[in-house]
Amino acid sequence: MADEFDPDVAQNTIPEGMVKPYRSDALVQDSETAEYRYGFAHLPAGMYTVAFSCSAVGDDSEEFDSVVIPNPELQRHVVTIVASEDLVQDFTEN
Repeated sequence: MADEFDPDVAQNTIPEGMVKPYRSDALVQDSETAEYRYGFAHLPAGMYTVAFSCSAVGDDSEEFDSVVIPNPELQRHVVTIVASEDLVQDFTEN
């Protein structure tokens, strides 16, 4: 999986074998539980790969930075979104 980048900026191209992210989001720490959370809303129904990367902190959203995703390797999950249903993917389980 490729890191976040804009193919229209600086002649970025999708590296061979990589897939550009549909969406990305940063983790937010819950002030009451100290747990980290992420969320996406209004995604079309279908199959998605959701992945976490510890090395994406400095990722430039316009330039391809060769950030390793997922990192660690086991933090990748295939999920199916069903219309009008919530889905929770816990990254503490592999």
